[in-house]
Amino acid sequence: LIMQARKLAAAASRRRVQTRISTAVTRHRVHSSASSSGSGSERGGVHESTLDAIGNTPIIRLRHMAPPGVTVYVKWEAFNPMLSMKDRLSAGLIEWAHAHGQLDHGKTVVDVISGSSGVGLALACRERDHPLVAVMGNDSAVEWRQLMRFMGAKVVVADCPETTAAAVAEKHGWFLAAHPRPDANEWIHAHKTGPVILEALGPQRLSHFIAPHGTGGMLRGVGRILRARSPATRICVVDQDSRPHVDYEVMNGPHYSWPAKLMDGWTTDFKPTSIDDASIPYVDDIITISGHEALRVARELASSEGIFTGISGGALTAGALRVAREAPKGACVLTVLLDTSHVHLSTPLLDGMPTQMSDEEAELAAAGSTSKRPHR
Repeated sequence: LIMQARKLAAAASRRRVQTRISTAVTRHRVHSSASSSGSGSERGGVHESTLDAIGNTPIIRLRHMAPPGVTVYVKWEAFNPMLSMKDRLSAGLIEWAHAHGQLDHGKTVVDVISGSSGVGLALACRERDHPLVAVMGNDSAVEWRQLMRFMGAKVVVADCPETTAAAVAEKHGWFLAAHPRPDANEWIHAHKTGPVILEALGPQRLSHFIAPHGTGGMLRGVGRILRARSPATRICVVDQDSRPHVDYEVMNGPHYSWPAKLMDGWTTDFKPTSIDDASIPYVDDIITISGHEALRVARELASSEGIFTGISGGALTAGALRVAREAPKGACVLTVLLDTSHVHLSTPLLDGMPTQMSDEEAELAAAGSTSKRPHR
């Protein structure tokens, strides 16, 4: 009788475990179905190529930094294969050029490369069978040159990259990517980024979209979609509170708002441009953010939300939070984080982070070194 009772109890236990597993699987299927039907499709799955893995980046809610009663989302582009929004733009450039008859299959692409834009374009060219000639400045990081060559590109280092790239393309009859890039960027954001955002949010109304200025491609592309499909959404552009150039400190001394080392980060290392006439219809508000605030918020994103983004991501999130603090209850604010902090390790982003153990950490290490090792 005792043995029989034990067998019955064991059978009942197995049924309870199977029921819990079945319930969990059912809930997962329901959640996945709901996600794919409008609230943000599930990432992962099987892709035929690396290019197919570009896009569909997650939209993440800020649960610790957002003010009460307001939802703040960030669309994190670091989930692209090469860790930045530049993957989307590079693949879009090649796609646009093919669609508009400007690039034949197998034709060599020539472009002026700096940083993450280069690896994104190298990926797109390799997957679409286009040789790539990357022209880089003398001050470009050696690591980027190595990485470009590692991905199969030819790297030309020149005093004036723009002039050299144009001359090389003209001499050989190759495709110069600089010419169509503005149109291609706007096109890819209008055809993919904007619609994907609205589809992912589903019935949730987007009250504010926080956009970078940059070249204006995202602003105009996403802005065009929002004006047509979500006209109540206010579009706010985040910009630097001032625009020092690379020679500013030499000419004027330290800038009041921008640490000098930020010249290659959130501040511009190229000639700044104002918001052009083509972008003005898509701008409802302009938010100015200092370099120090951009750094502070980028660090807070890492420590509070577990989101490792760059200095521009800190600035865009700072703008989103400023809007959220002034927005009415129930508002929904979204911005885009362009990359990850892993490509900004040489910037001031990690300044102040100690490299040596603190007293508390040293005490923990000492306790571990004096304890007896367990017998094997």
